[in-house]
Amino acid sequence: MSALRAVQQQFQDYLLRPERVSGPETVAGASPAERRRRLDIYAEAYRMRLIEVLEGDFPAVKGALGASAFARIASRYVASHPSRSPSLRWYGRDFPAFLLDDAAPRSEAIVELARFEWLQGEVFDAPDAESLPAQALGEVPPERWPGLVLEPHPAVQRARFRYATPRTWSAVMAGDGARFETAPADWLLWRAGLDVHWRSLGPDESWAFEAMCGSVPFEALCAGLCRWHDGDAAAEAAVSMLARWLADGVIRAIRS
Repeated sequence: MSALRAVQQQFQDYLLRPERVSGPETVAGASPAERRRRLDIYAEAYRMRLIEVLEGDFPAVKGALGASAFARIASRYVASHPSRSPSLRWYGRDFPAFLLDDAAPRSEAIVELARFEWLQGEVFDAPDAESLPAQALGEVPPERWPGLVLEPHPAVQRARFRYATPRTWSAVMAGDGARFETAPADWLLWRAGLDVHWRSLGPDESWAFEAMCGSVPFEALCAGLCRWHDGDAAAEAAVSMLARWLADGVIRAIRS
């Protein structure tokens, strides 16, 4: 290892673990204490940058907990979760689970709020792809309908929340404060342009969407919907759902 590389490694080790290593001795300073003070400027700046990343990824969690409580929890996360990637985009991936382990007040609801915010980021950053136009259903020949299989858009997520988490997020971001109401439901998140959208799903549509993502053909989809709808109403419900999915832009392709 070259001398420069050794100094760089020592400097990085100090930034990541200032309490465990002494840092490079080549740092200018009249004494070890002075050198450490100078190194600490960089170590603290690095720590604060990671906290800023968490604030950017989880603004509603910060709003719900309060700035001081969020800063304390974020500091503990930074201390126990060194960055493993050259990109800061994924640094907060484990933050929702950490919130649960951290035993924060209202931890389950806060964890859901963090999960929801992380899902928004995943939907926003998902690969680009063309959505199937709404008129696509009208172009499908009748004989192809039984074996019709839909391919979901890559920027789509389905999540189950125990609380009214998306509504809580909207309230916090509007400055109205956090209201954690128990309201178990499945939610669909998708991207339209540069905006992330979401809406709740009824039990029938949630099942149907999961089945669709699993390449279940239309005929089997209708049969499964008979758990909620009688006879021809199941097929009508399936067609209505397909039309809504196309309108939302969550379908990438149709095949049979």
